[in-house]
Amino acid sequence: MMVAGIASLAFFNWQPEMQTFPDGTEVEMRLTEALNKLRLDRGLQPLTSSADLTFIARRHSKDMATRKLQ
Repeated sequence: MMVAGIASLAFFNWQPEMQTFPDGTEVEMRLTEALNKLRLDRGLQPLTSSADLTFIARRHSKDMATRKLQ
């Protein structure tokens, strides 16, 4: 399975100071680590990242932010 971009960070007690990372890379990394910990705790396989899907998700997120969409 794959994870790309930034999912609902509120679920992981997202900290506002994380907004300081300009490209979101560290937030994505922390989210993937948190998701994989939960998955492993439940006996599920870990997720892997996809450069292509990450690129698409980032572009889509930027478009939504630019147009102020949710």
